[in-house]
Order: sequence, then structure tokens, then C-alpha cells
Amino acid sequence: MKNLLLTLFMGLSIIGFAQSNDTTKNIKIKNDDLELQKLKAFGDAYAKEMSTWTKEYKKWFVENFFYKRGEIKIPKEPISAPPPKYKN
Repeated sequence: MKNLLLTLFMGLSIIGFAQSNDTTKNIKIKNDDLELQKLKAFGDAYAKEMSTWTKEYKKWFVENFFYKRGEIKIPKEPISAPPPKYKN
């Protein structure tokens, strides 16, 4: 009986302690700076590629893939073929 009460008391103490303390403030994402550097490198490379696109292709890309927040655009027809992507 003593062991049962002791186990029950310890279990309730652990549960109470875990719920009373915020354990998320101690969590830190490892390699956060590395992930940020990777994301920045990808963004810079993609921006460099986008700078070579033709005006027609940029317009087509924006019309087909950019949406305003909360707006759902369901096309009645399939997406048209894109114009040439790169300048000749």
C-alpha cells in the first residue's frame, strides 16, 4: 500500500511540475543560423535567375501563380503555355 501511494504521489508531482513550467522557452533550434544562410543563398540564386526572365514571362508567372491573401482563383481553363522564359 505504501509503494502504491508513493508511486501515485510521485506521478502526480511529476505531472503537476511539467504542467506548471513552460518547457518551450528552453528549446532552441539547432543550426538556426545555418538554415537561415541556406535559405538566403537559395533566395539570392533564385532572384538572380528571375532577373534574366523576359517581361512577358514575368507577367505570365505573376498572373498564374500570385494570389492575394484570402482570394481563391479557380481557373475555368487550363493554364496557358508560358512565353519564352529567357532573353535571346
